[in-house]
Amino acid sequence: MILVGVDGSQTALEAVSWAVQEAALRGAGLRIVHIMPAWPLEMAEDAPYADVGRWMRDGAASMLTDAVERAREQDGHVEVESLLLPGDPRLVLIEAAKDADLLVVGSRGRGGLAGLLLGSVSHALLHHAACPLIVTPAPARPWHT
Repeated sequence: MILVGVDGSQTALEAVSWAVQEAALRGAGLRIVHIMPAWPLEMAEDAPYADVGRWMRDGAASMLTDAVERAREQDGHVEVESLLLPGDPRLVLIEAAKDADLLVVGSRGRGGLAGLLLGSVSHALLHHAACPLIVTPAPARPWHT
């Protein structure tokens, strides 16, 4: 199984595309995961700020749906599943990668300084993932003259 982490960024969607191609070549399944803080997933519907938690859950579900649709449109023969998991993305992906043949992430997500080559998640995975790691590059930006 190939595991790909997504965060809603364009770079993450590029990672999904790369992972779909690799899954097709290997005859493997694809698991798309998004990790978010635990509190929005665990809060009661009548809790303070429940609307914020609902908004976060809906956004995460939409992000995963978009990634799954992209994967299935690219190759309808690859078995695709998605998971929404609670916790720190670095720690959760390191744990989830223990059962994967390959882990794929984008080089940068939504956070951090845009000038960094690797984001904090991909940097942590580089040092701690139990399976091979692919860090896909950010899409090229057009030059303006």
